[in-house]
Amino acid sequence: MLLAAFIFFTIAILLVIRFVTLIFLMATSPIYVVGMLLPQMEGQAKKWLSQLINQCLFAPALMIGL
Repeated sequence: MLLAAFIFFTIAILLVIRFVTLIFLMATSPIYVVGMLLPQMEGQAKKWLSQLINQCLFAPALMIGL
């Protein structure tokens, strides 16, 4: 029983971290727009988009894994 509580607590912490990360990504979304317009910022825009996709797919993958 203690193991199940630990697992659910860990999942809750991971989902809170995901939520905070998504809020940060939404706040920094202009980096993506500017990055697509300026060739010097293209690397940053790709990193931003990659992180967004990873965070969007994390929760569904976690729920499938349960």
